[in-house]
Amino acid sequence: MGIVTLKISEFENIIESEMKKILNFVAEEYKLDKESIVNCGLNHIDKNMINSYPSFINKKKSKPINPCNFCFAVKPNLERCTRNKKNNSIFCASHQYSQPNGRIDDDQNISVSSQEKEKEKENKPKKKKQLRTTIKLKPKIIGGKEYFIDDKYHLYVYEKIDNQMKYRHVGNWKEHNQTITLRQN
Repeated sequence: MGIVTLKISEFENIIESEMKKILNFVAEEYKLDKESIVNCGLNHIDKNMINSYPSFINKKKSKPINPCNFCFAVKPNLERCTRNKKNNSIFCASHQYSQPNGRIDDDQNISVSSQEKEKEKENKPKKKKQLRTTIKLKPKIIGGKEYFIDDKYHLYVYEKIDNQMKYRHVGNWKEHNQTITLRQN
């Protein structure tokens, strides 16, 4: 979506024409004199309304990034970089020329917690170590959605779980017939 630039006078004209439409509708609905209602209503419009609300004009809205568009670099905390990829690249502007911590699709070890081990961890005292399994994952696009696959064809998605970005096992990939068998909870 492009940026539309309007002069304040053009914006005032748009507001005035929309107000006329509304006042005409009200006059017709209640069988009132259209001309006097429109003139009376337009006289009460604050022409300096736009200048009194600078935050309304200059406010920028941030758009959420689709995880499929995340950069392929690994951050120092060994999590995937969550910045948007640049055009014609798989990296963001910060990682375009250098990935000091590697790439997510390198043969590196990525930690994935299984639900069974999470349950064991909750039942045990907090002083014990967290049980984690290390699995090598590679990205794979299936049906336009980004998944991660291990050497045993288990599929994972990278999503926010408990306010942290984590890999979650969703099913198995069958290469011979190109299908996903979803995991039963």
